[in-house]
Amino acid sequence: MSSSTISKKIQTQHAELKRDLERYSRAYYLDDKPLVSDAEFDRLFDSLLELEKKYPALVTADSPSQRIGAPPSSKFAKIKHRERMLSLQKVNTAEDFEEFDRRVREGLYDKEEAQSKTIEYVIEPKLDGLAVELVYENGVLSVGSTRGDGVTGEEITANLKTIQSIPLRLSEPTSKRWPMIEVRGEVYMPLAQFKVMNAKLQESGASVMANPRNGAAGSLRQLDSRITASRPLRFFAYSAHCPDVSFSEEFKTQFHTLEFLRKEAFPINPLSTVCVGVNSVAKEFEALTKKRTSLDYEIDGLVIKVNQFSEQIKLGVIARAPRWAVAWKFAAEEAETVVEDVIFSVGRTGVITPVASLKPVRVSGVIVSNASLHNEDEIKGLDLRIGDHVIIRRAGDVIPDVREVVFDKRDGSEKKVTFPKKCPSCGEKLLRAEGEAAYKCSNSLCPAQLVARVYHFGSKSGFDIDGFGEKLARQLVERELIRTPADLFFLDKETVLELDLMADKRATNLLSAIEKAKATPLPQALYALGIPGIGETSAVALADSFGSLDGISAADVEELVAIDGIGPLLAQSLVEFFADEKNLAMIARLKEAGLKFPHVQNPGTSDGALSGLTFVITGTLTKPRGEFKKLIEQNSGKVASALSSKTDYLLAGEKAGSKLKKAEKLSVAVIDEDELNSLIQGAAK
Repeated sequence: MSSSTISKKIQTQHAELKRDLERYSRAYYLDDKPLVSDAEFDRLFDSLLELEKKYPALVTADSPSQRIGAPPSSKFAKIKHRERMLSLQKVNTAEDFEEFDRRVREGLYDKEEAQSKTIEYVIEPKLDGLAVELVYENGVLSVGSTRGDGVTGEEITANLKTIQSIPLRLSEPTSKRWPMIEVRGEVYMPLAQFKVMNAKLQESGASVMANPRNGAAGSLRQLDSRITASRPLRFFAYSAHCPDVSFSEEFKTQFHTLEFLRKEAFPINPLSTVCVGVNSVAKEFEALTKKRTSLDYEIDGLVIKVNQFSEQIKLGVIARAPRWAVAWKFAAEEAETVVEDVIFSVGRTGVITPVASLKPVRVSGVIVSNASLHNEDEIKGLDLRIGDHVIIRRAGDVIPDVREVVFDKRDGSEKKVTFPKKCPSCGEKLLRAEGEAAYKCSNSLCPAQLVARVYHFGSKSGFDIDGFGEKLARQLVERELIRTPADLFFLDKETVLELDLMADKRATNLLSAIEKAKATPLPQALYALGIPGIGETSAVALADSFGSLDGISAADVEELVAIDGIGPLLAQSLVEFFADEKNLAMIARLKEAGLKFPHVQNPGTSDGALSGLTFVITGTLTKPRGEFKKLIEQNSGKVASALSSKTDYLLAGEKAGSKLKKAEKLSVAVIDEDELNSLIQGAAK
């Protein structure tokens, strides 16, 4: 039955129920002023469900019934954000923030004028939750996603719709004027309800949630959105974007945008305010530090943004973070506990890491039972013993640090920590290179190393093999079913079914995920190889510069150092990795399995005015170096961080320093901004 065949009376009844339920929800969840009893709300909601069950055509995307969740999904789709969701630079002290403020002022004004200027900032508490994006098309919530890596997130629309404080529809004037609006914010779990939720989970025998942030993240990533609907999640909006230029022209500041969102029934953190100058911000930070323990949600600092959008645009962004915003983090929280033991773990590169096993203690809302001790020198420096009372510090790390030993509480029963002479896993002698702090197991066949390498290989940032975890990696290594990470691509169903808790369907899914991983792009594959020092960012830089794994493996130190972000030590690490016969054999085996290591070059890398030319930038220029880097890359040139004989030009401004002398020594041409423009224009003619 279509909606056109439903009587006008029924349609009106449905519209009134929707309107009333939405109004009552807003009053309850946003204003904390209930207009009706829970029983009355439930009665109206049941009436809506009954009506929509009888007339399915009445169900719309903005109906309150969509908040109860949908049947399970098999997986989350990937979705690309129209505008990248940026990370934030961090500061930890008032001096750090003053330095940030100085950079902002000097980015907006000349040096003399900057000294007398004060900047208007919007400050908002930094919630310890999960960042999400909501896309409204023609006023209706159409897509919701996680932040992901900032470029691509997971589509979790059904789950986000279950959160009562997220509007399903915008006002009619807004939806008519701006057909598409993207709203970003933070999903969190209130502390009081987190405790109630954990108590219920404990009673039922289920695993409890480690902290409210994990609770929020885990709840949003449920494949069954009905589970999400049962969780006490809330939302604070903090920004809005729109493809229509008139939107930014009307809302010229961050605070005006927050006011707009508030009028559209989005919850805005009530502690958000405008401050002028560093002293005003510092006072608010101090006040928030005192207030944080009385809040019903966890915060870990203050987000500070330049208020004027015109100034934000002028300041721009660097790497993954804006120059116009910063997170001022609270000091790391500390707690006292007892060291019950010290265990030694073996990493994928053979490094032996001592870890303190602690009497469990709550720090920053998390129950902590382990703390990093880093190396033997740190143990000696702390004079740490088993049985000591210690102060541990958690600063957002998964494993906290031991800050100091409480010597006054020693009673003589404590035992000295003895660093092992042999590998805890394979029994090989441990070596410590001159000038290095870490002991390493040099046995490349060490089982613990192999487990760690295999797990890293198949992890989300590596070959992203769905359903593959550390327990599975350990089983495969311990049963000698694989001898190198590359062997994962040669597993068959008969072998996989030998593993613990591996049913037929799970085995099929795992093998399917391994087959899919063969198409993994070059940057991810390069990171997965576990080359010492190579992270996700440097893997992308290498892929963009050489275009293929063969090109990277054939490069010498000089060629590698010419790449922005690749220093001499990292370059040497790469050369040594690709000179090792065992690594070459692993790569050959990957190719034998059918891996091609595909890489799509960034647009404009082959036929621009500066194609084939490598530049290094130094000195003070009329604009930030990042803008010149962008200009060169837009014209197909490459920008390196260090000079080499393969550098074509040194773009030099004032106070160029030592790079000028090195350029002369290497016979590298030195040019200024005008000459760079001439190169571009001349080639374009």
